[in-house]
Amino acid sequence: MIIKVLDVTYDVTEAVDYYNTVNTVEYQSLTWFAKDESNNDLSISKVRGWAIQYPNNHISGPYNMAWGWDILDPKLYRNSEIAFGFSKKILTIFPLAVRAFIYVNPPGTHFQPHIDTTKVFRIHIPIISNPDASWITEEGITNMIPGNAYLVDTSFTHETINAGTSDRVHIELEMRREDIHTISNLSIRI
Repeated sequence: MIIKVLDVTYDVTEAVDYYNTVNTVEYQSLTWFAKDESNNDLSISKVRGWAIQYPNNHISGPYNMAWGWDILDPKLYRNSEIAFGFSKKILTIFPLAVRAFIYVNPPGTHFQPHIDTTKVFRIHIPIISNPDASWITEEGITNMIPGNAYLVDTSFTHETINAGTSDRVHIELEMRREDIHTISNLSIRI
């Protein structure tokens, strides 16, 4: 299993309202942009996001969640300014998750085939998507649908493509492999 649909559903309108609030002028100073990372890949240069959690040693401002792969203890994180409303509910449901963030893949984004750390699983909470925003793994093509939560093992080769005409917006969380048993029987309606 590389991608598994969890038995967690939520109100998509509430999730979109939360994202629309975060995506306002009030929170723009906290936005992380891929183009700031000496990135030469134009297909991901407009990717952006916000940290819902910061490592305890982060002072202030934007925080790129691509950093800090070794910081996996939930006690080493604190909530950021955008940990409210819908995201706070998600953090409550997954209390052992770390590195929570919102990730926006604009149209044309293509993360080439790669493997991430083997230390974690990722939990994806799609907020906005389109039929042409896909995850590609050896198991096939998956379109993550808002209203559902997904457990993803990114230690396998995977790529993502947003070939649609709208943004793909997900809340992503990471969970240590040794903690994954805590969500095996989870059945929640938010």
